[in-house]
Amino acid sequence: MGSKWTCTCGESNENGINICNSCGQNKAVKKPIAILATVVSVVLVLGIATLYYLIKQPERQFEEIVKMQIDNGTVSYEQLIKNEVIKKAKTEHNIPDDKAKSIIETALNALPPQQPINGVKTTLKPNVEAEKHFYLGITFANAAKSTNTQKIKEENLSNAYKEFTDAINIDPNYALAYANRASVLMLQKKFNKAETDLIKAKELAPNDPNIRYNLVCVYSLLNKTDMALDELDTALKNGFKGETALTALRTDSDLDNLRKFRKTEYKHVLEKNNIYIIK
Repeated sequence: MGSKWTCTCGESNENGINICNSCGQNKAVKKPIAILATVVSVVLVLGIATLYYLIKQPERQFEEIVKMQIDNGTVSYEQLIKNEVIKKAKTEHNIPDDKAKSIIETALNALPPQQPINGVKTTLKPNVEAEKHFYLGITFANAAKSTNTQKIKEENLSNAYKEFTDAINIDPNYALAYANRASVLMLQKKFNKAETDLIKAKELAPNDPNIRYNLVCVYSLLNKTDMALDELDTALKNGFKGETALTALRTDSDLDNLRKFRKTEYKHVLEKNNIYIIK
């Protein structure tokens, strides 16, 4: 025999004896108790882990949304976004105000500002209520651009379109809302409607080079290359320059019709504005 077993009372017993010499407890009782204790421990650990995950999951989802809602506005604009995000945190994610504020501050400190779609800016200050809808539109548009799932992309684009439209209905002179709604329409391949919005945006902010550039893109996509070249010349004269602009002029697929079929004229407009990127 040789080996011994130890009872839960601490008494050491010979292996061939199934009843403890000290307390009379059956040897077989020990094993299921140990197994039960182990199972209970595992279940308890898994339960705690699951509960922690369920508690933290809304915060993680909210943090991802916050990362997409950071804009490049002034402090007052930024605070407006924070207030709107905190409101959505409570209503949609059941996250308390203090926790939402903490997540927002962390995201703001960790991430660079996001630009509105295609970098469109304007100096015209919009109505505050319209601005709320505008920044929600930016959020949905950025979410659409960052997903590979077509259904989610379409839903976010639809929501972005609605928010930009609400902003325009409140403030019909909101050039930035027209320009970014046009960018949504471009992503939806609705180029004629995008053209209409960009023409309106140009009327409201005629010196904005980014609005002009987006109009160049729409005209190129619609094969209105003469108009595209004219708008490109104006965009460059109004200040559409810098590394981001040069990259777009080199690689933006929206300009393929200009590069392929009007290369000579395209090169002429660029060089006329001291940009030498076409051989």
